Amino acid sequence: MAAGALGLVPGIDILINNAGMSIRSNFWEVSDADWETQVNVNFRSPFVLAQVIGKQMIDRQIAGRIINVGTIGARACHTNAMVYDSAKGGIETMTRNMAYELGPFGITVNCVVPGAIADRPGARVIDPEGRKRYERHIPAGRVGRADDIAAAVMFFASPASQYTTGQSLLVDGAHSSYLPESPKGFAF
Repeated sequence: MAAGALGLVPGIDILINNAGMSIRSNFWEVSDADWETQVNVNFRSPFVLAQVIGKQMIDRQIAGRIINVGTIGARACHTNAMVYDSAKGGIETMTRNMAYELGPFGITVNCVVPGAIADRPGARVIDPEGRKRYERHIPAGRVGRADDIAAAVMFFASPASQYTTGQSLLVDGAHSSYLPESPKGFAF
């Protein structure tokens, strides 16, 4: 895929690694094939694409941008998504390492970490009452939208972020900062 894209244009200066998918099950029931599929899509593919595109950025002296997309699940687990969450957690580590190695060439590498994002292709449809109950746990009062993530990606792709590299930006409406009320007599 990377070679094909490079054959169509004189050079690539921005790579956005946005692929992601999850096969939900308890970790002890994950088959080898399901593990391999999830790791290939969520971790290996972004690595290989960044490797190929990063090398051409170096060779062509392009001060480019690599923008990876992680998940809030790498910080607060999704139910039955250990392989997905782990692979996406690896994306954040990969981002820091790539930023360190590519920084001397003027290439920045950052990661956007979405929280709950609704109304996007492939999103599970939640009934309005269920959505309201869910949104009570998000201090911003709503689930995220695709344009919330797009804004973070646009920042990392813009000249305004030229000195920002190796960072992971959590875009979650402060969802990760929320602790539900504790039962009486129990303190967190």
